Amino acid sequence: MATPDANLLVRTWLLTPFLAIDGEGVTNPVLDLIGPDRVWAGALPEGFDPGAGPGITVVRGGSGMTSGGRPNPEIPDLVSAHVQIRVWAELNEFQVANTIYLAIREWMHARNNIVFEDIGYLMQSVEVVEGMDVRDPETGFATVICFFDLLLHN
Repeated sequence: MATPDANLLVRTWLLTPFLAIDGEGVTNPVLDLIGPDRVWAGALPEGFDPGAGPGITVVRGGSGMTSGGRPNPEIPDLVSAHVQIRVWAELNEFQVANTIYLAIREWMHARNNIVFEDIGYLMQSVEVVEGMDVRDPETGFATVICFFDLLLHN
């Protein structure tokens, strides 16, 4: 298996309805708030309309302010990824964006040892920057931006 793709793994995770975590079944709270066709790895698709429903983007690094992570010099298949997750909602709909962000945090923060078949093994996920309300300067959309550090292996 190749080096894990952090964007693909997080997108897959956000779209996974159910996981067995610590011996218990956990249901994804994000899917109750957003449709499966509203999560993208990378930029928003051209013509994105938050009136048709909020969206989520996953970007390694993100916004040019932070790195995408660090390769391990001794274990090539071990990836330390820094991932930006951004929730997009209509103009002034910060409450909608925050509700989705909080569900993402519940689903992803402080999770360990999860296997994503054919993508990789999540050793650790920690939120390192809590959700920040930001009005997108280009579109005016309400957004919430957060960052997670992930430790992945193939």
